Amino acid sequence: MGRPLRAFLNELRRRNVLRVALAYLAGTWLIIQVLETVFPIFDLPDIVIRWVIIALAVLFVPVLGFTWAFQWSDHRLQRQQDLDRSAETTPRDHRRFDRAVIVVLSLAVLYFSLDKFLLRQPGPAQAAPETLAVMPFLDLTATQDARYFADGFAEDLLNLLARNPGLRVAGRRSSFSLRDAQIPTQEVAHQLNVSHVLEGSVRDVGQQVQISVQLASGANGYQLWSGDFDRPIAEIGKVKNEIISALADALGASDGDKPLRTTSANAEAYVLTLRANYLSEGGTGAGRREATRLYLEALEKDPRNALAWGNLAATYINQTQHGDLPWEDGYNKSREAALNAVSIDPGLAVGHKALSFIARLFEGDLPAAIAHMERALEAAPYEITVLEDAGTLLLNIGRLDEATRVQEYCSERSPLDPISFWNLGLRYRYAGQLQESQRAFQRVRQLNPGYSGLDYHEGETLLLIGRYEEALARFETEPDEAYRLKGIALARHALGQSDASDTAFAQLIERYGDQWPSEIAHVHAYRGDVDQAFTWLDQEFESYGPVGWGEWQLQRLYDTLRHDPRWLTFLRRTGTAPEQLAPLKLAVPLEAI
Repeated sequence: MGRPLRAFLNELRRRNVLRVALAYLAGTWLIIQVLETVFPIFDLPDIVIRWVIIALAVLFVPVLGFTWAFQWSDHRLQRQQDLDRSAETTPRDHRRFDRAVIVVLSLAVLYFSLDKFLLRQPGPAQAAPETLAVMPFLDLTATQDARYFADGFAEDLLNLLARNPGLRVAGRRSSFSLRDAQIPTQEVAHQLNVSHVLEGSVRDVGQQVQISVQLASGANGYQLWSGDFDRPIAEIGKVKNEIISALADALGASDGDKPLRTTSANAEAYVLTLRANYLSEGGTGAGRREATRLYLEALEKDPRNALAWGNLAATYINQTQHGDLPWEDGYNKSREAALNAVSIDPGLAVGHKALSFIARLFEGDLPAAIAHMERALEAAPYEITVLEDAGTLLLNIGRLDEATRVQEYCSERSPLDPISFWNLGLRYRYAGQLQESQRAFQRVRQLNPGYSGLDYHEGETLLLIGRYEEALARFETEPDEAYRLKGIALARHALGQSDASDTAFAQLIERYGDQWPSEIAHVHAYRGDVDQAFTWLDQEFESYGPVGWGEWQLQRLYDTLRHDPRWLTFLRRTGTAPEQLAPLKLAVPLEAI
């Protein structure tokens, strides 16, 4: 070690810089640990802790610089150059400072010991849940007309397996997207981020069914378990129970003696329900209408078929959302069907999920929506569709951090599902995590380049990042005219092209203002037309009521309004002001996922 370096280190020691650095780091660690314990008690968000950590990190260097420049001597603070070098700090002074450092370190060690050995009660070791993908079963019938049965039976197994706390099951939309992929089991497991893959086939559907099932390792493709079932259709419920139990044992994730809700006792009603499920999933108005007819036919044969009632409620909701049913008529029909479902089976997740959706979207009753969602989560805490709806409800009650965490989990379990990444992109944008939002929308584009509204929403994220030219390019390729005009009005304004922005905005108002007042408010707010923005917000409220504002008020384009006193007044009118949302909590088992 050279003489200048030794001299510098000696000077650091003499000026107590090293002692202060050690004490600062120990004290910082202690402060962070205490904050992590105390803040959750008062429902303070994690971002507060992050800002405290950033502040402490930023202050570290200035504190050391201050220590280098000043020293406590003769009961007062003195600059180093003013010290009497003939009367250097005595060993007693060093010992006094060392004792202060030791006190801080002792407090840190004491807290660590209490937290590790007393405050955290050790629990039984929990094995990591096994991960599994249930693939769509093959239709190997002679007539090739039983895909509805193959898909429906596989989906039944998926939903039942997803309720096992020892399993994490890939979302249906992800696993079923690989239906025609023709890739090895190991690649399926890699793409779906799972350790095991369940495949199967159906060879006959009539009075007798023939079903084959195979469980394979995702690491090497080796078969771990298989079963062949040739049974009367009336015993299909028993077949599902046998498969579920065998799979749980094979995966070491036994669900004990918990009863499984499987299907209608009436075989014909079960087959009709599977046909209806298949048509309802097809995404067409004609398919939804035929699905409704089949559900009602199944319920004539078995009025106690709770699952058919629950799926019928969901189909009525979809018909209403797509304009196939009038709003009031669709709401009444879906609510009646969902109430029938939960009266027959109070623990049926799909029934409570539908009632939660109805309470949130149709009635604007957030406490009721929370109560039903908690029942759905109790019945199916790891089912992706239930968690996705819970995440949306969390947004509506202002719990953005929790909603984002839930959606991150759903995206992890549904890595090939564009809808999941779409929702994740929106949540990241609400949170101001714009780079993450852009990556999520890019993932949507990889999975489904034609996803409706994708060009606009990717463009909006680019706009908020400040990449105006790229945002404009995205907006100009958006197929939906309303979105395209809105985006162009935003981007042209950001680029300082006022006339072009005004032209696009005028067309947007003329063609879509009556049906889309909130989007008109977005543009006014972004352009700084605050008075006009509030005028259009009032029109939105008068047209559509308070439903949904818990989520919509997170829109970043409204940022220019947030410091205006009218903003809080408007939120109170919609029931989504901070003090109105604060009492609302949804118990999503985040620690379990």
